[in-house]
Order: sequence, then C-alpha cells, then structure tokens
Amino acid sequence: MPLPLSYPGLKCVLENLEAVKRVHIVGRSPGLQKIDKLIPLRLKAFYIMRDQMTINNWIILYYENYEVKFCSVFANRKTISREGSKSLKDKMKKLVNFYFCERRVIHVDKLCWLDDLFTDFLPVDMKFRVNSLNAPHQFDAAIPFIDTRSFPLQILDISALVGYFGP
Repeated sequence: MPLPLSYPGLKCVLENLEAVKRVHIVGRSPGLQKIDKLIPLRLKAFYIMRDQMTINNWIILYYENYEVKFCSVFANRKTISREGSKSLKDKMKKLVNFYFCERRVIHVDKLCWLDDLFTDFLPVDMKFRVNSLNAPHQFDAAIPFIDTRSFPLQILDISALVGYFGP
C-alpha cells in the first residue's frame, strides 16, 4: 500500500492542479478543505465582464433575474443552471467566496478586467499577482487589486477599441 503524500508533495500537486478541478476535488474532501486556503491558487486566465466571469475554461453567467449559469468552453456549451430568490449581488459574493475563499494572493497569468462593478464582490485585501493585464476602461478599478510584486507587468493593455466604434 503506497504512503500518503506529505504536506509539501500535496501542496505542489494542489497548487498546479487546474483551478476548476481543484475546487471540485477540495469541495468533497474535508481534510483538503483545511489546508486549501494555505495553498496559492493559480489561474491561466481570469476574465471579468459585466454579465460573466471566466475562470480558465469555466464560464459563469449571471443574469438580472437572479439566475446563474455555469458552462464549459469545451463541453459543447453544456450548462448548469442555478436559480433562487437571493439577489444577484448576494449570489456573486457567494461565487467569489466559493472560488477564492479567503485567499490573499491569487496567481493569474492573464487578467482581463472589463467591469468595475466586480470590485463590490471582492474582499478589500485580495490581490492578484498577474503577468498580463487587460483593462481598457477599468484600469483605475483594477490597480488596487494588483499585487505590487507583479510590476513591471509583462503585458499591459489599456487601449480601447476606439477605431471600431467611431472616430
């Protein structure tokens, strides 16, 4: 019978596990839930838009009629719908708490920040350590959530698509 993983080995495995799979696995193991908050979360891409949040390949759509839909980019747009009587703001706070649960720093390769309303759902002390930032209209809203160790950024895109919408 093989020996269980030590804490350093388990930390290495969980830290480099794809984020959505990690949440799925940790959510079903009370032992892992205790140490999960201590292990940094690594995301390849995190997109924040007005009506959706994308974590790697997992799209979370939220609507004004208090409906939240989850769908995968690769699974033929298979959706899982959740409805309830809570307000949209309460649901988004729960989603952010579920995925980022009390972590101080989250490593993100590419952060695309297109909505300033998302700042209402994030804890004030949360920081994203990023390599690439795309924030054409919400640069001022995104900067307080960027960890200072991220600077200088590898890629910074704050240009708006002016040529497409007019002069």
